[in-house]
Amino acid sequence: MIKKLVTAFIIPLLLCHHTITVAKVTDNESKQNNNVKSIPKQRVLLDKVIAVVQDKAIMMSDLEDRMKQIDSSKVSSPLDLKKQVLESLIIENVQLQRAKQMGISINDDQLAMTLQNIAKGNGLSSVNELISKVEQQGGKFTEFRETIRKDLLIRNACMADIQSEMQISDNEITDFLNSPEGKKITEPAFHLGYIFIPIAPSATDIDKTAAANLAEEAYQKLLKGDAFTDVAREYSKSITLAQDGGDLSWKKASQLPDFFVEQAKNMKNGETSKPVSKPNGYHLFKLFASKGIHPEMRKEYQIRHILLKPSVIQTEEQAKDNINKIKQRLDLGEDFTKLAKEFSEDKFSKLANGDSNWIALDETIPADFAKAVQSMEKNIPSKPIKTELGWHIIEVIDQRQEDITQESYKRIAYEILANQRYDREVQAWMQKLRDTASVEIKLDELQ
Repeated sequence: MIKKLVTAFIIPLLLCHHTITVAKVTDNESKQNNNVKSIPKQRVLLDKVIAVVQDKAIMMSDLEDRMKQIDSSKVSSPLDLKKQVLESLIIENVQLQRAKQMGISINDDQLAMTLQNIAKGNGLSSVNELISKVEQQGGKFTEFRETIRKDLLIRNACMADIQSEMQISDNEITDFLNSPEGKKITEPAFHLGYIFIPIAPSATDIDKTAAANLAEEAYQKLLKGDAFTDVAREYSKSITLAQDGGDLSWKKASQLPDFFVEQAKNMKNGETSKPVSKPNGYHLFKLFASKGIHPEMRKEYQIRHILLKPSVIQTEEQAKDNINKIKQRLDLGEDFTKLAKEFSEDKFSKLANGDSNWIALDETIPADFAKAVQSMEKNIPSKPIKTELGWHIIEVIDQRQEDITQESYKRIAYEILANQRYDREVQAWMQKLRDTASVEIKLDELQ
């Protein structure tokens, strides 16, 4: 009976930060009906409010739970750590309340997709594996899941608030690319393999001939297809480089000797140089890859298509049947643009009579769609093709190789500027919310 009473009153008592007296009765005493003279009492302190943010309470248990996630073994002042953790809880509460005020929510589908991405980013094949991983590390997946939901709420609220401050103009991008930091982006870079066979200043003609023979022997092995790392370990006389298989890793042009850069600029990716004779010895290079020397090219396709989507008014089978009827009309000679304008449910290309203009088959294009486009001849409408978007008839009008070098530089510059501005604006957003929030810390020691 006493146990039931305690359970019944725990919830309201948590809110009020009271204590409760529990009667502790022994077996012998319970048998002494009216002969009990006194009952020992034990005071049990329940949870308590330690801070109020707007109208939201932060409990002592919240602080204790968060403290458990921190390695405090090397902390010189536990009290200072508690204050810092409490401050983080306050800021988190303010941010979540801002998200609620803005009407932001995260549905189960959004959360599931985020969890899938987290699993994939950690090299796991499924969310079930992620669950096992969390539990193996001593965590509870329900708590982990709720933490991710909170993070998404805060991120979405933040992005909605700072979006207007995140606009980056073309002039800002140009100015950045012309700055010393920006020029590092456009500076050529090389991933080189290098084999060095030295010739000593006092070398005789016989020594020089032996070095030349070694260099030629190494070169012939590379031509036969032997791994560069193996040949470098066998022939290179630079001990450090030989141990690394002759791999210089990625280097900016300014980080390499001018002679190396001259060689690399005249090589194609994957090419191995003939032995280059210099007074100090023979040098062999392999250009694994390069950036900023050759234009960055992208294959693009000019296509048009007709799309039918399954919906509440058109089943999967009906969509398939209707797309086959459209294909029959095309085969009989009807105009593609006319049929696209009449039937296609791709609202973007429909206005252009089915024309999607020039596109690259990147990660934004469904895999089945991309595979079909790559295998098609020009100006011949495809058979109906099923993708995650629906049923398509696709026609490739033309294809080209587009130089996107400058576009790539601008994209990188934009990402750098956006990240810099994002960090700055997020800090300003957090500080503004904290400064304008009504916060009352209940415990003097944590103020």
